[in-house]
Amino acid sequence: MSPQSQYKPLLPAPEAGGAGGNDPDKRVAKRKRANRPNACENCRLKKARCERWGTTCVYSVDHLANVERELKDHRDILELLLSLPEDEALAAHRQLRSTSNLADALSSLQGSMHGRHRPSSIRTAQAISPPTSSSLEFELTVRHRMAYPTLFPLDIPSLSADPRLRPVQRSQGLLEGSSPSDTMSPSTSSSNDQSGATPSDRPSIKQEEDIGPHRDKYCDERLHQLQIGYWTGVSIEDEVAASAISHYLKGNHAIFGFFDPDLFIQDLVAHQHNYCSSFLVNALLAHACQAYSVVDEPVGALSQDFVSNAGVLWRAERSTDSLVNVAAILMLSVSCHLQRSDIDSHELLDDGRAMAERMKLFGVRHTPENAALFEALEPDAKRATAHTAWGAYSYLT
Repeated sequence: MSPQSQYKPLLPAPEAGGAGGNDPDKRVAKRKRANRPNACENCRLKKARCERWGTTCVYSVDHLANVERELKDHRDILELLLSLPEDEALAAHRQLRSTSNLADALSSLQGSMHGRHRPSSIRTAQAISPPTSSSLEFELTVRHRMAYPTLFPLDIPSLSADPRLRPVQRSQGLLEGSSPSDTMSPSTSSSNDQSGATPSDRPSIKQEEDIGPHRDKYCDERLHQLQIGYWTGVSIEDEVAASAISHYLKGNHAIFGFFDPDLFIQDLVAHQHNYCSSFLVNALLAHACQAYSVVDEPVGALSQDFVSNAGVLWRAERSTDSLVNVAAILMLSVSCHLQRSDIDSHELLDDGRAMAERMKLFGVRHTPENAALFEALEPDAKRATAHTAWGAYSYLT
């Protein structure tokens, strides 16, 4: 076998001048650039290969840190200007306007003469200012002058003496526990003095006794007839109880107004139970004695005894719906809310609200039938209902 027979036979090459060499169909096609629709605009304009990794973040960590630092400097400068006195704040503002580097300006302000960062300057400012009870009060006075104005000390010796400001003492008869009949009321004593006694015949009474805590005129003359032992088992003098009730009616009753005061006093002294009850009297005195302690301090100690009595009566009367019980429950809730008590004031509020809604004092639709029922009431019952309804609604809302 010849060596040529070992190779695969090839076709003859085309002729040099033939058409086959220039035939466009026989040419090798040029590789076209792949169309990548997902290429970014920059790579498409540059005609560069796009890696399609997405847009990279152009903000470096250092840039973010610088922005946060600048914002913190701005915040610190603003807080510094707000905390400084007016003259120092103006000086700091001028210094800030004279520099272009806020960080350097802030460092200069924080490390310079300003009292916010110098305890010695704070002590100096506190020494030349009106006296305050604590550093907290001084700071509040400096920061919030409108809400906490500066109070200058009073010159006590220069104040004019007022007889009403003198210390009072209860008369010997009251201290020994005499009955109200043994001690005449101001109106009775004044009328007797004017009718028969002469200045030489009048007994010598100290001025402190004459203006004692229970010598004030009651808001209603009928309170001179009060016999408090009929309504409560707490040991309290009639005059003291009348003074505490009068003090409440002249003051806090305008805030709460759970009952009609005229109808209440009418039944209180006449021992009637239409618009008064032991529950209401004990609940009222629990709060009235606490408020009256500013006039006669020992009376405040009786408040807890009245709260205990009223709590027992509440558990017995809470299932009976009446105007007096609604007023008494809410009155007791006031006392338990303002002082330490074993009775939950929120439970009393819920109980009073439920009873008032059952009695249709509020929480019901206004209908002609309901209006007719109210108009059909007796005048006294209508007054009592209106007082209790509005007082309870105002307190509960």
